[in-house]
Formats: sequence, structure tokens, C-alpha cells
Amino acid sequence: MAVFPSISPNFGFEKTHRPNLLVTKMGDGYERRTTFGLPTHADPMTLSVPFENLSENDANTIEDFLADRVKDGESFDFIPPGESQALKFTYKGHKKKINYANLATIQITMQQAFD
Repeated sequence: MAVFPSISPNFGFEKTHRPNLLVTKMGDGYERRTTFGLPTHADPMTLSVPFENLSENDANTIEDFLADRVKDGESFDFIPPGESQALKFTYKGHKKKINYANLATIQITMQQAFD
């Protein structure tokens, strides 16, 4: 089981919900919406989490961890800001900005997993 490195993210993260709904359109504007999948898994969150002004060492630690998730395809435990316990996520991509010498910002996109 993979656990995200103990490097704290910054606030300013984005949290998106896209519920899994099956929508049946009937006539005259009527719709029937049905939850698709298990009710507890019907509304996975997607996070876009910033890690700002990291040392190059911490930035490399995060990027190495994410590269390992690409290789093994495993989900990982991560405690989102404002949550009290770890949730499972899958890696969806990231971008890295080199701010100054030995300072970087990484923005990671991850989606909640229900392994």
C-alpha cells in the first residue's frame, strides 16, 4: 500500500465532484436521474493540490513517488487539507514550475479511488 510522502500541501487547492449519474431524457423536458454504481462510490472527488516553494529535494521526492504510481498503477493514501483521515486516490497528472534556484511548485491532480 502506497502512502503519499509526508510533505504538506498549500491551501488554494481545488476540489471537484462529478457524480456518476445515468440521465434518461423523456419527452417535454422530463428527466430521470439514477445513481450509477454503489451509492458510496457515486460521487468521487477530484483534487488539484498545490505544493508551493518546495526544495528541489522535496519536489524530486514527490515526482519519484508519482512516477512509481505510473509504473505500478496503484492507488495511494493521501490526507486532503481539511480532512481528518486518509482517503485513497489515483494519480491523474501534475505540472512542475521552477520558481527560483532550488525552489519549485508542483500542482498534482488526483481522483478519489474506491479500492
